[in-house]
Amino acid sequence: MENRIVKLTEDNNGMLHCACGAEILCDKETGDMPEKCPKCGAKVIERKTKRGYTFYGCSNWPGCDFMTWDMPVATKCEKCGSTLFRKGSKLYCAKEGCGFEMPVPKKD
Repeated sequence: MENRIVKLTEDNNGMLHCACGAEILCDKETGDMPEKCPKCGAKVIERKTKRGYTFYGCSNWPGCDFMTWDMPVATKCEKCGSTLFRKGSKLYCAKEGCGFEMPVPKKD
């Protein structure tokens, strides 16, 4: 798999942000995301399609088929504690049966 360099900025609280402004939680040294797959609990990793589009999938593939185009964020689901994903102006939980959604928090 190809390594990808993403420009991250750090705010005053030490939270990392990607270029789109979303807060992400990753290891500053390795860039690994600790978000968990909503299907099996393995790590969610960034991947690329053959045409170069970014998507996020389970590191346990092909054993787990979880995949999304939406970026995982640092905020956890208030209902089940699973990873939330950002789609437009909302955050949602992808765990089956949860259905939690909330607007993206406004920055101060």
